[in-house]
Amino acid sequence: MSLQWAAVATFFYAEILAAVLLCSPFISPQKWLKIFRSRLVRQVVNRGKPYFSVLLLILVLLFMDALWEMRKFDSSEKKGLRNNTVALEQYHMKLYRAQWNLHLTSFSLLMSLLLRRLVTLQSQQALLQASREALRRQALGALEAAQRFLDENERLRAEVGSDGAAQLSTPPASEENQCLREELKKLTEELENSRRNLESAQDEAQALRKRCEGVPQEHDHSAEQQHHEAGERVPEDQKNK
Repeated sequence: MSLQWAAVATFFYAEILAAVLLCSPFISPQKWLKIFRSRLVRQVVNRGKPYFSVLLLILVLLFMDALWEMRKFDSSEKKGLRNNTVALEQYHMKLYRAQWNLHLTSFSLLMSLLLRRLVTLQSQQALLQASREALRRQALGALEAAQRFLDENERLRAEVGSDGAAQLSTPPASEENQCLREELKKLTEELENSRRNLESAQDEAQALRKRCEGVPQEHDHSAEQQHHEAGERVPEDQKNK
């Protein structure tokens, strides 16, 4: 493996490690949000944007190069090597290397997109949880205020009794109770909408987490299958000879 493909493999394994850390249940979204908003991370992101764009461009070029290498090994060239076992073995070795490079670059590009999406989902989930907590506290505060007002109203009714003064004080109290109930209902609806949005973001993050966990296994399985097929072709050609 050349130096450039070793660098691509290192970058791919680093992406896998970053995806595992982002999907880890031991680090909460709030902590990830604090990390993303830290001064050090912001400086690294601002200064590394041009380099990251250049890196993605290099990956695209390597992907096209690997694709061209695979197309170069066509069936006509293979037919001319059936009587030469050593040349046929080298042919399969080069074909396997081209396929490995193609899968390596393609999965590296895919992991770059998945990592970007995971970072966005972690940030959105942290913001939704903070918004839900704020709405919950606001709703609890309004509920406590309404309960105190109702208790105070009942106490005043009990003190005044059922005379005309109590009847005069009843309509404004009922009207204020109605306003508090409407405000409490509005806050409850906002809390429910925030909860549904949070559940949707968590489902999407879980789906991406499963996709990230399946990418390395799919990559290893594909590479092992191609290596196994390439290894089986050489003995068959030797047997035919």
